[in-house]
Amino acid sequence: MRQKTRILSCYCDMTGNCRLSNLLKIIQEIGARDIANRGFGKDKIFDQGMRWVISRIATKVNRIPAYDEEIEIVTFPEPPKWFFLPRYTVVLDKDGNVLLEDETIWAVIDSKTRKPVLPSQINLDIEYKDEREKTLAVDSKIVPLETDKTLDRKVLFTDCDINQHMNNTVYVEWACDLLGSEYLKSKKLVDWRMAYHTEAKEGETLTMNYALKDDVLYVIGQVGERKVYEVWLKFE
Repeated sequence: MRQKTRILSCYCDMTGNCRLSNLLKIIQEIGARDIANRGFGKDKIFDQGMRWVISRIATKVNRIPAYDEEIEIVTFPEPPKWFFLPRYTVVLDKDGNVLLEDETIWAVIDSKTRKPVLPSQINLDIEYKDEREKTLAVDSKIVPLETDKTLDRKVLFTDCDINQHMNNTVYVEWACDLLGSEYLKSKKLVDWRMAYHTEAKEGETLTMNYALKDDVLYVIGQVGERKVYEVWLKFE
């Protein structure tokens, strides 16, 4: 699937660039639309008591798009691996230059049991065909740092999504808050990775244990002793 869109001012942060969390929302919504166009939309998933979740994200960044810039997003699914449904996405500028390349791991879960559903159980049989050559080497491995700082934040209503839990885009939004505007204005994001482990629900207190070393920010979000997510951001 290919779709063009424009970066509105409401998508941007203090730097004038698209907020990373909003860029992820755009990418994920177009990915969901692509799956719907392939026959697995709301009627086949949501209305049948299932939900899409994203367990892993790895992104190689050349440049974050800026306010009023037109971009084109190319996205397509790759063959499933057990419960998991990989998806490749590339974001291009108006001249066709690669702004970022993104690999995500999607899965379907039962909304009541919260357990994953095998693609074969719901006849998730779609054609897998690369629509574009992969141009960047995307590494999804998260190398933890020894954390030396801690911040608690309560999960609120607006942090949660249709799946009734904290949305994955909030992970990176809270990570950027740890860095602040002065750091983010002076640095360029070149690589970021996310791993989802368990759900964080509205009203829970999430502890972010984190470290910034050699322009790499590592965050592990926990509710008590329960690991919720990890975020890894590399700057230069």
